[in-house]
Amino acid sequence: MIPAFVMSFLTSVLVLFYGYKSFKALDSTGEQDDVQWLTFWLLYSGLNFIEYFSDTLLFWLPFYYEIKFGILVYLGYFRGAKFWYDSALKSWIKSKETTIDSAIQTAESKAKGYADQAQGIVKEKAQKVANQAVNMA
Repeated sequence: MIPAFVMSFLTSVLVLFYGYKSFKALDSTGEQDDVQWLTFWLLYSGLNFIEYFSDTLLFWLPFYYEIKFGILVYLGYFRGAKFWYDSALKSWIKSKETTIDSAIQTAESKAKGYADQAQGIVKEKAQKVANQAVNMA
């Protein structure tokens, strides 16, 4: 078993490498590599989300980090992301698309409301501080 900190580092290097491959894909003339890396990042983001909740339990499994590394190699290097996207993920997301869009729209609207509210509070506080500074001078 490879130490967890080594596997974590290797996984970070692999993800950085895939980021560079994505950069190269953006500059290429073909679309095949664009699709490969877009599907990879879609699956990677989903796995990252799931891992956020399950990592506390999963990291106790023997070879957890090695398996995680292997999955990332499979998804990126062996085009597993494209396979899983075409086989299952695309149809599942399509079936949930309306619900997802609605949830995103609701979240964006609430976030904008909170941001506007926070901006108002900050402006109000900044005005008070500015007035106090003027009064002290």
